[in-house]
Amino acid sequence: MKACDGEHHYLTFLLAIYTGMRRWEILGLKWSDIDFDKEVIQVNRSLAYVPQSALF
Repeated sequence: MKACDGEHHYLTFLLAIYTGMRRWEILGLKWSDIDFDKEVIQVNRSLAYVPQSALF
């Protein structure tokens, strides 16, 4: 983690390492998915890349 310290996506790395969440699950998070009082993160959606060419 020392190598990632100061990086723009440091929190993303932390979530991936300590929770086991996948990249697309982390990128799909909203603030409403995080309950700081109960210390729980709910994965309700994920982010997917769909190339423009796949839409036609």
